[in-house]
Parts: sequence; structure tokens; C-alpha cells
Amino acid sequence: MDNNNRVSVVLKLRLNSLSNTWLINRLEERGIRTTTYNLSDILRGVRRNENSDKISSESLDILESYEKWHAAELQKAVQQDIGDSEQVN
Repeated sequence: MDNNNRVSVVLKLRLNSLSNTWLINRLEERGIRTTTYNLSDILRGVRRNENSDKISSESLDILESYEKWHAAELQKAVQQDIGDSEQVN
């Protein structure tokens, strides 16, 4: 995992208040099995191999997809609030 991807994954997890366990579960949904110990090593830059590269790229993809989904959900909620407030007035 290159340092930029590793840092991006760590920051996205923190900014979105997501845990390593959440990410491991999403990876498993994509057929990638890992452990909290292994993921932690990868995110700290301790473990580097072909598998860690796959985990890092999938992790980044998962987190970017989550952020897009979350932004869309927030937009829906805002639109709902605007619609509700217009009905009240």
C-alpha cells in the first residue's frame, strides 16, 4: 500500500467514524478475508505484500463509495427537511 492510500484510508475511516471492523466486514462482502490484526498492520504500513495492496485498493474504493452514498443520503434528508418546512409555512 503506498503511503498516500494508507493515509487516505485511515483518514476516511476516522472522518466517517467507521471502525476497522466495519471495513473488514465490507471487505468480506467483496470476498476479501482479513483480520483486525492484519488490517491494522497494513494501515500502519508494517505489512506490505500483494495481498496488502489488494486490501488497500479495495478499502479505498469501499470508503469512497460509502462517502458518495452518505452524501446522497444527507442530500435527501436536507430536501426532506426543506419540503417539510415548506408544508408547515
